[in-house]
Order: sequence, then structure tokens, then C-alpha cells
Amino acid sequence: MITIFTFGIDPYSLRQLSRDITPQLSSLFEVDKEEINFFGNEGLFVHEGIEQNTWYVFIKVVLPRKLQIFQKEAEKIITNFFKFVTIHIEIIFEYYLSEERSVFINSDYPKYLTESNTVDIEDEAAEEDYQDIYTGDAFESIRGKLEE
Repeated sequence: MITIFTFGIDPYSLRQLSRDITPQLSSLFEVDKEEINFFGNEGLFVHEGIEQNTWYVFIKVVLPRKLQIFQKEAEKIITNFFKFVTIHIEIIFEYYLSEERSVFINSDYPKYLTESNTVDIEDEAAEEDYQDIYTGDAFESIRGKLEE
């Protein structure tokens, strides 16, 4: 399992970015795409009291020690993708031994949510409510009393 944590970037931009970069990392590390995940938090990257989000992005890649031989090439791939969403990039690689990792998957459910196993429910009633918004003068009936 390879997990890429990002700090200082809009976490929602990771949706498309992860789709684009995962195939290259999967090929480099010789692992299935399912083994690569991204984590983006809603934090604030601050240096000396000034927000640095999207200016300076900190990336931590956590992966098995046996993949350390791919670090330089992984740096190039990650930098190449992130350079379009930030000015500065700092990458730290953190390695673990395989026996230091445990995973528990509930066999009653798919391992991950995907576009094919999720349902997007649109609330048509809520959309209709907005069509009936009153745009007139709410104070019309008491306007004369207010002017007195």
C-alpha cells in the first residue's frame, strides 16, 4: 500500500490529480492501481503567520521499504504533476517494513467506493423550491406604517 499525504493544497483537487498520476506511479512501483491512495486534509499550511496553501505544498509518501529504489523516479513523477497546482513542492518519503502494516477489510463490502458502486442522488424537490422564491417587496403591506 502506498499512501500519499498532501498538505497545503485544496484536497478536492486531488480527485482529478489522483486519477491522472496513479497509472504512472502504479507502473513505476509495479503495483496494482488499487494499492495507491491519496489523502488530502482541509488544513492550513502557515509559515511565520502567513498562509502558504497552494504556494508551498508538502507531500509525504508512505510506502514499503522495498520500493525505496524507485524514489528518484517517483520524485520526478510527483513533481511533474504537482507543479501545475503549486509553486514550491517538498516531498518526504517514509518507508515501512511489510510486517509493520496491518489491513482489515470487511468482506461484506467493496474495498473502495467507485463510480460503479455508488449512487448519486439528486434532490429534485430542493431544486424546485428555489424556483418559487419570492422576489417581491416583503414589506409592501407595512411600508406605510414604517414611513410614519
